[in-house]
Amino acid sequence: NPDSPMTDILLNGRRVDGRRPNEHRLLRAQLGTQPQADGSALLEHGNSRLLATVHGPAQARAADLSPEEDCVLRVLYNKPPFASMTERRRRGRGDRKQDETALLIEEALGGVVLKQLYRRSQIEIRVLQSDGSELSAAINAVSLALMDAGVAMRGHLAAVTVGYCDQAPLVDLNSYEQSAGLPSLTVACVGQRVLHASVGARLHSQQLDPLLACASRACACVANQLGQDVKAHLLAACCFQSAA
Repeated sequence: NPDSPMTDILLNGRRVDGRRPNEHRLLRAQLGTQPQADGSALLEHGNSRLLATVHGPAQARAADLSPEEDCVLRVLYNKPPFASMTERRRRGRGDRKQDETALLIEEALGGVVLKQLYRRSQIEIRVLQSDGSELSAAINAVSLALMDAGVAMRGHLAAVTVGYCDQAPLVDLNSYEQSAGLPSLTVACVGQRVLHASVGARLHSQQLDPLLACASRACACVANQLGQDVKAHLLAACCFQSAA
């Protein structure tokens, strides 16, 4: 429909960056990039670059724990103003957005980290910058950094942000698509199990099921793609130890 307000998002079956609706941007990960951290991962997500570092597990202060808590997961999320390709934000709004993103990452991690193994422990995670599908990209980077740190988890946590445009689900929204205010959903899965879902823009109830199905399939692809980078890292580490 040439008169559709979303024509510039999806035209002749292609998106503004040339992808088809179900295509994810290129993902590439490097683990162990920060020797001073217990675990780290540099994730390239299309034009985005995210660095996640894990410091811990370490002994948590008693004041940080309530009686029912086994573990403290503290996420520090930092996105400098210059990191966004389409957004120029005021400092106050940006700080609140970063705090909200950090809390969502903590919620996603709460269902996958085996916290009972880290009683009275603290895990600190820093995500330095992100752009486009920020929450899902950050979750993926953090999941890789936790693996590098040797933190026990229920499985590989993989996330994706999906949107809805002209009756078609779009996988892995870029910053331009997100700035258009498309109905969107960020989903994090371990295998076929959905551990986290958050709405990024207003979503109608009839759009939820197709978006969840699309996101679950995309999460499996993300886990497979990043899993290859994890295997390559482990193989390189084994070869290095053998040579030593």
